[in-house]
Amino acid sequence: MDLVKQWLLVVGLVLAAVIAFVPQFPYPGQVMIVLGLILGWFCVSDSNATSFLIAALALIGAGMSLNVLAFIGTHIGTVISAFNSFLGAAALLVAFRSLYNTARG
Repeated sequence: MDLVKQWLLVVGLVLAAVIAFVPQFPYPGQVMIVLGLILGWFCVSDSNATSFLIAALALIGAGMSLNVLAFIGTHIGTVISAFNSFLGAAALLVAFRSLYNTARG
């Protein structure tokens, strides 16, 4: 499962780059969100949910702060935005699952 998780992260990053340089890419946000949900559901276990959520929030926050800098360029900003969609969907699912497990006891 670790190999699947690693490859899914690589695919998410490569696909974010492809989305930035291929403006005709069909449904870029939806594709990244679906891949993020797959990552969050299948590849993040309950034991490492907290560390995943902290890392995802740090990466999303750093990406958002870098995205406002005009000198990084539109392509890099698009890559950051697409990868943030990927991580955000995974983090949302992991957070809901952690909340459910906590409430369930």
